[in-house]
Amino acid sequence: MTRDTGYIRGFNEADSYEHTAGDGSYTIRENGNGDDTFVFTDLNAGDVTFSHNSGGDLVMNTGAETVTVTDQFSSSSRDIEEIIFADGTALDKAAIREKALIDQKDTGYTPMSIDLKSMTRKDLEKLKVNVEKALARVVKTEMKEALVAAEKAAKAHGFSLSELTGGGVASDKPKRRAAKKAKKLGAPKYANPDDKAKTWTGKGRQPDWFEAAMAAGKTPEDMAI
Repeated sequence: MTRDTGYIRGFNEADSYEHTAGDGSYTIRENGNGDDTFVFTDLNAGDVTFSHNSGGDLVMNTGAETVTVTDQFSSSSRDIEEIIFADGTALDKAAIREKALIDQKDTGYTPMSIDLKSMTRKDLEKLKVNVEKALARVVKTEMKEALVAAEKAAKAHGFSLSELTGGGVASDKPKRRAAKKAKKLGAPKYANPDDKAKTWTGKGRQPDWFEAAMAAGKTPEDMAI
């Protein structure tokens, strides 16, 4: 790589850059397809804020100095593949993009656009995982906020949220059970010739004594009550 005042140009190879506090502010312009690395020798991820400008450049701000990587987010051949911090934390391209998005949100910058066409399949898959994780965090946070708001609204009306959602105080009114209707029996029409206590309404299955009497030559009229 070559370095002019405030400007570093990478070669068509795997370049390695190091930054130590006090090195000053400068701009890096990558010019190759190698796996390039940038190392903060004495700063950790929490000490550096990532952002972007309208040209798709990565801007790394240490608070006292600024390092800019041109076309980091707009060209797959001019980006740095990995950034390593003093504590050993390493960020690949997808993680670099995610940190820039998060840092810009926290500092109030407009979120950058993502050039999906310039990303590799591996980068896209990593971005998808990171987006799903971020979405899950947002949903969880919004659910908590909604729960707090619902509890506050219920309290303002003199209720607890559990009472309104069916988990509160049970009603002191006993539940009425539907009374079972007694089965109404029909009036007996026939009686057993040998035992008048045994009767039959004439509906449903014929009792054994009725069938036996019929087989013996009796008629229904003979057994009618």
